[in-house]
Amino acid sequence: RAGGLAASLTVTALCVTAAYTIALASAALRTGRPVLVSALLLAAVVPASGDNWAPRPQTLALPLFALLLALLARARVRPRAALWLVPLCALWSNVHGSFVLGPLVAGVSLAGGWLDARRGAPSFAPRALRFAALCSVAALAATCINPLGPRAWSYALALGRAPALRAFVSEWQPPSPFGLPDAYAHGLLGATVLAALYGPRRGRAPPLADVLPFLLAGALSLAAVRNAVWLGLAALPVLSVALEARGTSLDACNEKTWAISCHNVAC
Repeated sequence: RAGGLAASLTVTALCVTAAYTIALASAALRTGRPVLVSALLLAAVVPASGDNWAPRPQTLALPLFALLLALLARARVRPRAALWLVPLCALWSNVHGSFVLGPLVAGVSLAGGWLDARRGAPSFAPRALRFAALCSVAALAATCINPLGPRAWSYALALGRAPALRAFVSEWQPPSPFGLPDAYAHGLLGATVLAALYGPRRGRAPPLADVLPFLLAGALSLAAVRNAVWLGLAALPVLSVALEARGTSLDACNEKTWAISCHNVAC
C-alpha cells in the first residue's frame, strides 16, 4: 500500500527493465555482439512478451528468471556462479508460484549440458557440470524456505492444473494463433527453432544447455498465454548464438555500442 499506484507502476517498470537488461548483458557477453542482441531483444522478444508486464507478483519474478538463465550460462565457465542458484530460488519461492521454474529450468539446462558433452561439443567446463548439479539440488531444497514450506510446491502445481482457471481466465488458456500478441509469440517460437537448426551451417550451433530450456519455455507458452514472457527470455540466448556469425560488421564491442544497447532496453 505504501506509495500507492505510482509506486506499484514504478516497481513494475524497474522489474521489467532489470529482466531484459540482465538478458541483454548475459547474451551480449557470450557473443560479443551487444547491438545484435539489443536488436533481437527489441524486434523479437519484447513484442511477444509485452502483454505480461502488468503490475502483479509474476512481474517480480521476471528478473529472477532472467538471472537464473544468466547464472546457468556463467556457471559453464565460472562454476562458482552456480552457488547463487541457492539464494535465488529461496527468494523466488517467497515471491511467486513460478518458482517451480527455477529447479526445473536448471535441471533441463544441465541435462542439455550433459548431452553437449556426449556429442563432443561440451558447453560446461570440466567438473563445472557436476558442481552445478549439486548446487541445483541445493536450490531445489532452498525453495522450501517459505511460510508454506514444501507445501508451496503442491499449491503451485495444483494451481497450474486448476480446471476453473483454464476455463474462465483467458491468460491461463492456450494462445490463439490468429490474435496479437499471441501470433507474435508463435512466430518467435518458430523463428528460434529455425535459427537453432540453421545456425550450425553459418557458425557455431546453440548449445543444448540453452536449447532445452527454450523448448521447455516454448511448451509452456503453447499451454497458456501468461507463459509467453518466459519464452521471450529463453529465446534470446538461442537466437543470439545462432545468428552471431551473420553480419559481423554490425557492431564493434566497445563502450558506445554497450551504452546504445542498454539505453534501448531502458527505453
